[in-house]
Amino acid sequence: MPDLEGLSRSRMTRRTFCAGAAGGAVLAAVLAGGSVLAAPAIPAVLEAARSGDSKPRKEDAMELTEALFTRRSIRKFTDKPLSREDIETVLRAAMIAPSAGNAQPWEFLVLTDRAVLDAIPEISPYAAMCRTAQAAVLVCADLAHEKFPGYWVIDCAAAIQNMLLAARGMGIGTCWTGIHPMEDRIKAFSDRFKLPQTVRPHSLIAMGWPDAEFKRMDRYKPERIHYGAY
Repeated sequence: MPDLEGLSRSRMTRRTFCAGAAGGAVLAAVLAGGSVLAAPAIPAVLEAARSGDSKPRKEDAMELTEALFTRRSIRKFTDKPLSREDIETVLRAAMIAPSAGNAQPWEFLVLTDRAVLDAIPEISPYAAMCRTAQAAVLVCADLAHEKFPGYWVIDCAAAIQNMLLAARGMGIGTCWTGIHPMEDRIKAFSDRFKLPQTVRPHSLIAMGWPDAEFKRMDRYKPERIHYGAY
């Protein structure tokens, strides 16, 4: 597997991987909401996005609702490597997330070097799973691209949720670890990866093939729902 870290660190390009318009439209229709129960299967839609095909195939299907209810944080991974294609597909999903004013301020720094991954827990106390992860994505925002100051935090969170669901649909495990708003972590990641002054780290997403089971969960709490008034 090529070392993506060196490529990403040497030049942080805006929108590291760019989705095709046709594929992006298909995947956006599924992940943005609407008729969730009737949504096409995630792996098929992701493949359509990657190929530019507007008609996703449904073989080996996982429905969107299945991905939603079986997604969980994975903190232990196998040693099976992730392909660059797998990572790119997850990032395609990230980049069709909604953003304030459609500013799309996100940047993605892909880390695959084993020594780098092993050292991440030294600067992020809740990222021990990086020691078995096969990749990690540092999700950032370039504040220079914001249209509405401050909304970058929401924008990045939306992109991350797309990443987690896309990865789940592919059978890939993920764990979302926070950086913002902890100033010590923001400084540590900014210094370690030499982020430009306008680029602010939001979160780190550990990725790999899971060495743990995905289990269906239901956290629905009707008492948290209020109609018309609180």
